[in-house]
Amino acid sequence: MAKRSPDQDNLPNPTNTGIFGLTCSQDEAEFIIIPIPWDVTVSYKDGTSKGPESVIKASPQLDLFNQSLLGKNINIVYAVPVNETWKSENTRLREISTRLIKKMENGDIFSPADQAELDDVNNSCEKLHQEVEKLSESFLNQGKTVGLLGGDHSTSLGNIRAVSKKFPGLGVIQIDAHMDLRKCFERFPYSHASIIYNSLSNQNISKIIQVGIRDYCEFEYDQMVESNGKVQTFFDLQLKERQFKGESWHQICHSIINALPQQVYITFDIDGLTPAECPDTGTPVPGGFTFAEAAYLLRQIKESGRKVVGFDLVEVAPSQNEINVINGARVLYELIKSSMQV
Repeated sequence: MAKRSPDQDNLPNPTNTGIFGLTCSQDEAEFIIIPIPWDVTVSYKDGTSKGPESVIKASPQLDLFNQSLLGKNINIVYAVPVNETWKSENTRLREISTRLIKKMENGDIFSPADQAELDDVNNSCEKLHQEVEKLSESFLNQGKTVGLLGGDHSTSLGNIRAVSKKFPGLGVIQIDAHMDLRKCFERFPYSHASIIYNSLSNQNISKIIQVGIRDYCEFEYDQMVESNGKVQTFFDLQLKERQFKGESWHQICHSIINALPQQVYITFDIDGLTPAECPDTGTPVPGGFTFAEAAYLLRQIKESGRKVVGFDLVEVAPSQNEINVINGARVLYELIKSSMQV
């Protein structure tokens, strides 16, 4: 990468640049970011559908000079334009799902018309996942690394499917406050709370490592226990107890990483961080990681010699508090760094 002049370092990025203020084209890119403006089935606060565009818009504020990447050309990332059809479908379906969730909460009996609308939501979610999987496959077949930028956590499914087909035996590491092992949550089989459940039957995934979990139900816990070791969970409470007893975060990171196979997919729900660092995500939970702890874990995955072959960042919700999207952009950059072959 050519060294920037002092004048360049003291000027803002041009407004016509891409993600992170880069000028990389789709053909030149080593990393493709697919934004998915989707939060159809969220169960508490919505707004994550606006996360992808907000993160991309905020990303040029980051200074990308980084000691760990000295000499590495970082102008290798391209974000696909937001699909306006997905965006409008999300708006239409979110209105329907909000009404249906309200009826469920009230204990109302579904009419045939309600059931037809529920089928519409579920069929449309499956269609989205199929389209994302196909798009991701097209980039993977060009030798690119694909990162997905959600939206709620359900949006990860298509990319996970595509990457696991390309790299059978894949290990998935999930940084999250929730287990996401619910089956058909609120009658939505593609709920944000079901992404890991929907990945359990994927024979191309050999291991799922959950990290930072601190909010889950008995059914989810049982799914983990009954997975015969396919799902291994590092609960937040247990991680904190290990630190309180004197174990270093470095040691803990390597005990997590040792459970992973060689090829790794990272799915990063922003609520894996402490609520102070993502205060407006959909379902914040006390506890979690600081940004520094999460970034260190990602860096150690890379330094362990494992290869990160795909990733996603989900559940970033914009608000008047800019820390949500700024931290989202920084986590996305850390995910890209962890995937770079230096």
